[in-house]
This record gives sequence, C-alpha cells and structure tokens, in this order.
Amino acid sequence: MYGNGTEEKPFQISPSSLGNFLDCPSCFLNHDMKIAKKPSGPFPQLPNGIDDAMRKVMTAAATNSPPFMPPAFAAIPHLAGCIPAERDLVGPTVKLENKDHVIAPNGARFTLTGKLDELFARNKGDEQEYIIADYKTKRSLNHASKPPHEAYVRQLRCYAMVLRSKGYTVNDTALLINYYPAETLMVDDVKPYLEFTVDSVDVSQMKTAQIQTNLERMAKVVEQSFTSGTPPTKTPDCDWCSFRA
Repeated sequence: MYGNGTEEKPFQISPSSLGNFLDCPSCFLNHDMKIAKKPSGPFPQLPNGIDDAMRKVMTAAATNSPPFMPPAFAAIPHLAGCIPAERDLVGPTVKLENKDHVIAPNGARFTLTGKLDELFARNKGDEQEYIIADYKTKRSLNHASKPPHEAYVRQLRCYAMVLRSKGYTVNDTALLINYYPAETLMVDDVKPYLEFTVDSVDVSQMKTAQIQTNLERMAKVVEQSFTSGTPPTKTPDCDWCSFRA
C-alpha cells in the first residue's frame, strides 16, 4: 500500500489490492509487511497495447470540436446519446474525497483509487450523467457468453464509488467492453480487426455498499496486523498459504 494513513497521504487501495485482500488477508499482509512476497508474472503486453491505441482514438474523439463518438462505440445501444467524457477523468488516478475516507479505529485513513479506461457522458435533464466503461479482452466470440469475472465487477463498482464521492452522477449500469480477434475480419480490407461484445454490470449504490463494507473490514485487519506486527493466520483454502513455510 502507498501512503502513511494520514489525511494528506492516506493508504491508497486499488480495486486489485482490495481483491488481493479479499482473496487472502494473510498473503496480502505478508506481502505488504515484506515478510513473504508473493511472486508475480509478466504484464500482458498485447492487451495493454490495444488499450493504449483505443485510448488515443477516444482522446482524439473527445477533444474534437465538437466531440464525437467513433462508429464502433456509437453502435453500442447502452451508449445512445453519449459522447466521450472529459479526459481529466480518464487515465489519471482518481481517489475518494477526504470526507469519504475509510478510517480505522486508530485513526489511520484509507482511500480507494482507480484509473478509468473509459468514461462516457450524456445529458440527463439539467445535469450530465456518466457511464463507466472498461476495456477487456475475450479469447473468441465463443467465450463471450461467460459472465464477467468477479474482479472485473468489483473494479467497476470501485470506480462508481469514487466518482460518486467526487459529486458526479453515475449511471447504475457500467460496461465491460470486450474486444476479441475475429479471424474472418483479418483478411477483410474494409472491416476492423476487432469486434466488441458488451457486459453490463450493476454499479448502483446498493451494490457498491459492499465495497464500503469490505474497505472497513480491510482497514481493521490492516490496523491490527501493523499494531501487532503479525499478519493474519493462514487461510485454509489458499494455495499460496499452503506453499509458504
């Protein structure tokens, strides 16, 4: 975790670090307290490269005068009437406002952070409503029917919680925009190399309430471990816990 728990520098919790804690508090704290570092693998460069390219396209569309939706995104029914949102919310790290910091019993502060892949906006009455989106990959169209992974759902709910903390009106449905390689398109001179499927995720305040609960639990466990100098006991069904001496 980054930070020192103060109001100026709260402990920063990303959706992935929250997920690591929920998977196994023992492994998470052992890693963070530099007792037993869990190994990591290489970062997937191909999806990351495609993300970067898509982000450049969307930035060009958002900063055009007037902003416009690229055809592939305009064709998504969930995004009817939308334009790409302002870019200062896409890419840079966004955090909970101070008033919404999770505070442990000893006063240590925790904030939730995130980096949005994409954000769309549309007029809703007298205000703007935002639709959160995140780019993912699918191996093929045959895999498109599988429900989104729990980690992806949690990620979008974290983003919704942060944006609402900052005063933005967030649509209760966020989108996982899944791109996949279609071999028939790779020999076509007209059509793009990528096609999209879309998964909808409920990010209503009722659903994001569990994120708040998990953050509060995490704050208490982290405080107890830092105070005692001892991480939580091993988790019985955790393979990495079983591997550790």
